[in-house]
Amino acid sequence: MRAEHNFMATTISDIDECKDPSLHICKDRTICVNHPGGYNCTCAPGYKPVNKGQTKGLGIQCKSKFKS
Repeated sequence: MRAEHNFMATTISDIDECKDPSLHICKDRTICVNHPGGYNCTCAPGYKPVNKGQTKGLGIQCKSKFKS
């Protein structure tokens, strides 16, 4: 008796949400960083998180590193 196995290959491709502003919620003073399966927002150079301890996330808010 011979066993036969049929396997189907599935290809999953990552969508780069950062290429299209309508696909991410990173806004002023933040940068969109794509990763497999999603993205994060991080503070742009010269800015730091408003909430201490938060370095990235979808709802991150950033302020200037320099006192005004």
